[in-house]
Amino acid sequence: MFFFQDNIGSLIQIHNTPFWRWLITPGAEHFAPITHLLFYLEYRLFGVQFIPYFIITVLLHLICLTSLCFLNYRLTKSFFLTILTFLFFAINLTYTEPLLWLLQGLILSTIFLSLAFYFWYKFMEQNKTKYFRFSLIFLILAAFSHGLGVGAGAVFFLATILNKEIQKKIFGLKAAVIYLIVGAVTYLTGPLVYRDLTRHILPAVTNPIKDIVLYTAFVIAGVARGVVGRFFLPGFEPRHFDLIPTLFSFLPSVIIFSLIVILLRKKLDKKIKLLLTTTCLFIIYPYIWAGFLRFQFGLKQALAERYAYPSLFFFSLLLAQLIKNCSYKKFTSRLLLLFITVILVTFQTIFFIRNAIIFEVKPGLTQKYFEKLAYVLENSSSVLDLPLPSYINQEFYLSDLAPLIIPEKFLPRFIKLDKKYCTTELKEIIKNPVILNFYYDQSKDPVVQRSFPETNLFECKSK
Repeated sequence: MFFFQDNIGSLIQIHNTPFWRWLITPGAEHFAPITHLLFYLEYRLFGVQFIPYFIITVLLHLICLTSLCFLNYRLTKSFFLTILTFLFFAINLTYTEPLLWLLQGLILSTIFLSLAFYFWYKFMEQNKTKYFRFSLIFLILAAFSHGLGVGAGAVFFLATILNKEIQKKIFGLKAAVIYLIVGAVTYLTGPLVYRDLTRHILPAVTNPIKDIVLYTAFVIAGVARGVVGRFFLPGFEPRHFDLIPTLFSFLPSVIIFSLIVILLRKKLDKKIKLLLTTTCLFIIYPYIWAGFLRFQFGLKQALAERYAYPSLFFFSLLLAQLIKNCSYKKFTSRLLLLFITVILVTFQTIFFIRNAIIFEVKPGLTQKYFEKLAYVLENSSSVLDLPLPSYINQEFYLSDLAPLIIPEKFLPRFIKLDKKYCTTELKEIIKNPVILNFYYDQSKDPVVQRSFPETNLFECKSK
């Protein structure tokens, strides 16, 4: 296990950017000062030692899991359903990105969003101002931990409006509007503070009809296949052009949402109907948000594993509610449910391990790259300032990365890739076979090749 892609860019930025500037620097489209504060503290404590970061990520996942169990128990009053919910969310094949890619902001935001959801529901039950205020605080924390939180205010607005009892009260209507305003303000804060984010306020729409179709497909595919399909049919992901298998992969979501419609048509308690409706909104919302920014990248992006994490959180709550409102209290029913859940968890674990092995190829290459680069930096008086290789996928150079690996006072001189790069000093350095092999391996990388093809290395060596 090792750092991957965006992690490298973040580490370089932390090292080269003043603290306050780093806090407001966006990561992709996310204005996330809380997550940036956490990552900054981790870097100052652990440097480029990956394992402590990973341990903190796992701890955050366990906190999120604890929050889910607490929330579910308060909603269902059932220890058995809480155990099932724990198993539903504890492991999933989609966790390779949130856990191994150190997407701590996504997990942190889900924790805060779950607490906002809990206090919102308490507010719906009791109409007490203190619960409303707590829900707003956690909504803001979720917004500034990851982009996931920014539009959740709109979801709380809709959910509050759906509650007829609260809606009739003046404070209830005001609360709904405040949720909407807070969501909008947190969404606009990033572009206001960091001007380069302005272009991300609205997605680029070139063909309205085509883009609407793509956006809709993004949301439907993300929820139906990326969350529900992967939950009940782990590992079964046919190509989009395989029509019959693809339709089959949508079958679990059709069954689940049909069951919800049937339940909503029954004479259930108003609180249960509100809970089912709101939970569904929170399952779909992360993909509405992601599609808002990413639909142009197509269905492959919609099925990216990182988007499933918050939706799975609320999907686990939804499953518990569905089971609660069905006949499950008999011993045989409980035993069957537990058996099915254990089977699902077993398959989720197997496919998580498979995905992790596949995912770890590039981080493994990055780790070896760090080790080789450390040797080159420690044994060279001058180093070619090559771009970082394709598997790191960051537009930085060796001179940007080097201070993370060895102390700056011991850094060698960096040689720009111009016509005068082949100095007598460099020719002497590459007589070391380890250093020569490092440059040779890099010259074959597709990104490095553009600036430094292997012919340049051999020409310099032969002069």
